[in-house]
Amino acid sequence: MCCHYQLLQEDWWKFSDFPGFYERIQTDILESTLAPGLVLEEGRMVLRPLSFGLDIVEKKVLNARVETVAEKELFCSSYRQRKALFPCSLFFEKDERKKEHAFAGEGLLYLAGFYKQGEFALLTRPADKVVSFHHERMPLLIPRDHAKDYLRGLFSLPSLLAMEVKIFSLDKEQQGTLF
Repeated sequence: MCCHYQLLQEDWWKFSDFPGFYERIQTDILESTLAPGLVLEEGRMVLRPLSFGLDIVEKKVLNARVETVAEKELFCSSYRQRKALFPCSLFFEKDERKKEHAFAGEGLLYLAGFYKQGEFALLTRPADKVVSFHHERMPLLIPRDHAKDYLRGLFSLPSLLAMEVKIFSLDKEQQGTLF
C-alpha cells in the first residue's frame, strides 16, 4: 500500500503555470498532506490541491485496489466521476519489518487515483517484479502520454493493469536494476 511519496523540488518547475500553488503544497506527501492533483475540468487538465486520504467511516483511507474499486459502494461514484493523477518523483513501500523502500522512474511518475470533496485516495495494483521484492502491492502508474485518457475514463481494467512504466529501486542492493 502506498502511503508516502515525494515530489522533489527539482520537479516543481514543471508546474510553473500554476501561480500560488507552491506555498500550499508540500514535497513530502503523507496522510492529510496537500498534494497537487491533475484533474479534468471542462475537458482541460488542471492542477488542484487535494488532501491525501479520504475520510470514510472515522478513518483515513489512502488506497483502493484498482481490481475492485468500481464495485465498492464507498468508492465507485468518486472513481467513475472524479479520476485524478498525482505527479511524484519517487514513492515508498514498506516491507514486513516496516522499513521503507524508495522507487523512482526515468522521469516524473503519475500515480492514479480519485478524489471527493478535496480529498483523494491512490489506486494500487499487484506489485511488479521491482516492487514485489519488498511488497505485494504498488501504486497504479499511468504513462504520461495516457494521462488525459485515464482522466476521461477511457481504459478498461485489463488495459490499466497492462500499462507499464519503467521504475527502479533506490535500495543499494537493487541499484542499477531497471525493469
